[in-house]
Amino acid sequence: GIPKHTHRSKNLTDALCMFPISPTRLLIGGHQTSLIDLDLTTMTEQAVVDTIDHGCAIMRKYDRSRFLCCGDVNGCITLRDPLTLNEEHKLLTHSASLNDFDVQGNYLISCGLSDSHGKLSVDRHLKVYDMRMLRLVSPIQVLIDPTLLRFLPSFVSRLAIVSPMGQLQLVDTVELTEPRVCMYQINCASQCVSFDISSSNQAMAFGDNTGQLSLIAGTSTP
Repeated sequence: GIPKHTHRSKNLTDALCMFPISPTRLLIGGHQTSLIDLDLTTMTEQAVVDTIDHGCAIMRKYDRSRFLCCGDVNGCITLRDPLTLNEEHKLLTHSASLNDFDVQGNYLISCGLSDSHGKLSVDRHLKVYDMRMLRLVSPIQVLIDPTLLRFLPSFVSRLAIVSPMGQLQLVDTVELTEPRVCMYQINCASQCVSFDISSSNQAMAFGDNTGQLSLIAGTSTP
């Protein structure tokens, strides 16, 4: 497509993520000290919010309580008011680094790295926060090295987790007493670096670091 606008700014030094807070409002974060609130109508920065030392690597919206969840690489998730961008709460997840997180229903679930005696390792326990109390509850153990995760849009309690090797595990956050193991292998040419699920819940897309995109679907015409 033809570029309609290009935004450059001294506040954009290492942008990494963005989130459309409304049809005319875009938030931009990254490994930088600022969270930028960009007005898409005028292409001007309406606000620049200080994110202190760790920046913002991942943004998710939690509609039930109107929180904007901003995760940094050091494992901290900051809950902000989406209107004012003021900091409301902080959640500490993984001790070394945050890989990914998602929020749906009553839960925020994250995956990341832990620091054990000075050595970094992938944490095979997903951290689970109950958003009603903003409290850490029992973790979920998985069989793969989780680096990406998403809730399935049509199922409040189902979660899809992906490893760098393209392994996909489906986890039910309710049936944890006798969990059913649902595992799949995605045909990635190399390391899987991105993943998302369609809003219809009929298709999943996986991107690897060679530029290949893999699509799996539950129907021939998703």
